[in-house]
Amino acid sequence: MAHYLHHIPGRLRIRSPRLKRNPQEGSAAKATLAGVTGIRTVASNHVTGSLTITYDPSCLPGSDLTALLRQKGYLTPALPAARARADAGTALGDRLVKTAVGVVVEKVLERSVASLIAAVV
Repeated sequence: MAHYLHHIPGRLRIRSPRLKRNPQEGSAAKATLAGVTGIRTVASNHVTGSLTITYDPSCLPGSDLTALLRQKGYLTPALPAARARADAGTALGDRLVKTAVGVVVEKVLERSVASLIAAVV
């Protein structure tokens, strides 16, 4: 299970392997975060490994909250391998688009030259 983060101001949800099938860890996370100024509610689900936090964004910026979750080990930065795979997928998509555009341009030029020769003859 990979780490996952979904965030809109005032609500943050993470999924973490550390929390999956571990109700004690979920309870510990709730207890740790309940004392943080600006956090309104914390709900954990050990079946999915998720932690849902509602907070006041005027008291606690989302970046501070994610930093706290990283510090406590519930969230890790994007893994380099995952980022490399995403970059490779983007590079492959870019190459496919360039190839397709090249083929279309080549066909248009061929037809234009053929039309020009036909008009001259």
